[in-house]
Amino acid sequence: MKTALSTLPAELSSKSISDGEVVLPLAEALLAINILEAAGFQILGWEGWVNGTDGRVGHGSAGRYSSASLEKLSLGEAARVTRHGIVEDAASWNAANAGTTDLLHFCITARPNPSLNADVPHAGLRPRSGPPVS
Repeated sequence: MKTALSTLPAELSSKSISDGEVVLPLAEALLAINILEAAGFQILGWEGWVNGTDGRVGHGSAGRYSSASLEKLSLGEAARVTRHGIVEDAASWNAANAGTTDLLHFCITARPNPSLNADVPHAGLRPRSGPPVS
């Protein structure tokens, strides 16, 4: 199954501070949201991460910046809420951490939307054979 990170172009995915997740600075995260939405990925949520100048990576001072589950929203609404939310969170984090040399990133959690990608199984489920259920 294609992952959110592997869906991004190499020049964008290479900027992720995680090998397995989409964890990007604000501008790149906004671009990734657009790409994931266009590719039919459902954004499930986001959380703030910090890349410290001392090499540490994790939630740190950005741990309180995150979303509730967006799983029940439409694909477009989840992307819109995420764009708006990370811009607000970035402004808040920047104000609270003025003068820091740490860099704020956003972990964007997304999965292929099975209703838009019939060839992509959802959570290991296989398409049902037989007549459609009405």
